[in-house]
Amino acid sequence: NNVRGAPEDWNQLERGKIIAYTWDDFLMANNDPNLRTLSAVDGHQIFPKPPGYLPDKFIETKNALSYPGLVDLVKTGRTSVFDIPGMGQALQALEDQRKRDLEDWLDQHEIDAVVFPANGGIARADLEENEESARFAHLNGVKYSNGNRA
Repeated sequence: NNVRGAPEDWNQLERGKIIAYTWDDFLMANNDPNLRTLSAVDGHQIFPKPPGYLPDKFIETKNALSYPGLVDLVKTGRTSVFDIPGMGQALQALEDQRKRDLEDWLDQHEIDAVVFPANGGIARADLEENEESARFAHLNGVKYSNGNRA
């Protein structure tokens, strides 16, 4: 967890309940008669991976998603995303970090704006078969926007 002041389980919340509940909210709002809720989905079919899927060699374990787990979260005790325990604390911590790391920094250096390219590279099409391409896909500026993981 790199968000100062966020709940200890922030990463689990962000990669679990927050994604599951908001995805489910989206499907319910969309009201597609063929897929009204995430609970109707086979979680193993959301992003099926072949054996030995190369990009998984480079993923940060704490940032990995369990798609079947997301479906299970919706099926068991789903609440509003706003009622997730710790959500208020997490949102305040994120806002405090944004202010500290951006606004206060801009003021300190008397800068009005920062403009930079969001992506420094694009993952190669063969990243599932070529280990070097899979490694490249996980670099700062490719997987995440420039600076987000510097």
